[in-house]
Amino acid sequence: MNESESIGPNITLIEEIEAHLHTQAQIRLIKFLESELEKNNYSSQFILTTHSSNLVSSINPSNIIMVHNNFCYPMSKAYTLLNENDYKFLERFLDATKCNLFFAKGIILVEGESEMLLLPALAELIGLPLHKSGISVINVHGTSFERYIKLFSRSEHWIEELNYPKLNIPISIVTDIDVKPYIYYEKEGFKSIYSIQNNIHLQEILKIIDKKEEDLNTEFIGKEYSTLKKLAKDFKFEVNNENENELVHALKLDISEKYIEESKDKKLQDIEEKYRSYNCNFKIFTAPEWTLEYSLSKSCLRKMLYKAIHTLRYKNAFEGKRLKEFKEFKQIIKEDNDFSDEIAYEIFKPIDKKLVSKAEVAQELSVYLKDLFERKKENKEELEKIQNKIMQDNYLKYLIKAIQHVSTVNVVEKSEEESKEESKEESEEK
Repeated sequence: MNESESIGPNITLIEEIEAHLHTQAQIRLIKFLESELEKNNYSSQFILTTHSSNLVSSINPSNIIMVHNNFCYPMSKAYTLLNENDYKFLERFLDATKCNLFFAKGIILVEGESEMLLLPALAELIGLPLHKSGISVINVHGTSFERYIKLFSRSEHWIEELNYPKLNIPISIVTDIDVKPYIYYEKEGFKSIYSIQNNIHLQEILKIIDKKEEDLNTEFIGKEYSTLKKLAKDFKFEVNNENENELVHALKLDISEKYIEESKDKKLQDIEEKYRSYNCNFKIFTAPEWTLEYSLSKSCLRKMLYKAIHTLRYKNAFEGKRLKEFKEFKQIIKEDNDFSDEIAYEIFKPIDKKLVSKAEVAQELSVYLKDLFERKKENKEELEKIQNKIMQDNYLKYLIKAIQHVSTVNVVEKSEEESKEESKEESEEK
């Protein structure tokens, strides 16, 4: 029909546009439709339904309408908490893998490959396999969780004026606390460090060095340095006779166990405050110690972790002196009933010193967990014993709770007494 002869709105409805089309053909078709809309000055409209993450990843997130519990949730600016920069970020980074989150019944956001590889194996071992619950584990390659939380949080206009429901897909954020333990400084010989801890601290330093914030390399805020000169080099400012004493006084931190505990408390408070304003169904689960791997080195999985590290560190890991070394240290782990920080750090040190890949260690450990599950799944009593040990471990609890939060369809209903006890535990942890 000639466009000038058309009457009413020009709407094209296409169901499951990906059907019978190769992935590249799907994307070419979407790009063609977008160009046609632009050519016609957006005088027409296409409404497409899809289950293809490839298609979703190829369009602007603001054009997505997500259907959940028989309700439509537009992802455009008026209805989410995203701003223009957030949309640009998501358009760059929401690839086909991450776009699984639009089709998931629950989402676990993680910092890196280690958590992404390990969590599915751990979930299966404790009887909450993620694939059966429709859970997606999304690796954000860092700590840029906020934009994903904004995407699923509804705007004031949506909630207050339109009175529409919040998006209640359960989301777990799994993150490291990133505060080094006292044993690290003790073993590495640090009695003090230099650090610009946060933006407020940065403003104090700017006055001392007489610089503007845009003149400095602020990506290193929070990083620790053994000397003032190393810090100044990264941040790109000069230390001279006039400002050195004042900078030492402002930047030097004496290391003590009290300082470590205060740093952990402050980090947890900062994380809680950062996400306080968002209204989607999310919870944050923070590693109790330093990183995922260091927490694992203090957990009941420490022997498995040590084996994974030893296997990957040496070419002939279980021959000659390497086998002897493995057996001797494994015996120390067995006898170390108190799970001392010193032994935990010795297990973790090859990861910290980058002698082995974190991702490869996580992959190896996940293989051990899967193998353990396969060997024990026929023996219900033995499997339950292992599950209980893992689920009660204080260093694994944050991972277990993250899995449980998104796997609500499979979690056995808690009694009122159990729920009260859990709430009490969470309050004490905070």
